[in-house]
Amino acid sequence: MDNVVAYFNRYFANWGIELPAEAVANRQRGRITQAGWSIQWLFGSDGVDEYLDFYATHRMSNDRHERIFADGRTEALETQREMRRASSDPEEDARLEEEYYEHNRRVSRELSAKFQ
Repeated sequence: MDNVVAYFNRYFANWGIELPAEAVANRQRGRITQAGWSIQWLFGSDGVDEYLDFYATHRMSNDRHERIFADGRTEALETQREMRRASSDPEEDARLEEEYYEHNRRVSRELSAKFQ
């Protein structure tokens, strides 16, 4: 888990945020609310490698959802979309709006199930 901790701590170093050592040792899920960030995390395994998933939000930035594997690899995971595509065609715009909201509803349900 050293690679996981190092990556996470580097990622949030500008804000003085670090993954709690006790959470790592006990593979505990948790939440940090600090320096404008709200960060949730949990530990898991894909059967081959352990990982940490985190979802981070900040009002001045876009959401981040990442998986950090014990070997140091990372994988970007789905996030809420902040913006949506638009069209001057009313029918196309309505379709794009529905796609945007459906994506965000689906991701919201998945995140709620994952981090609650």
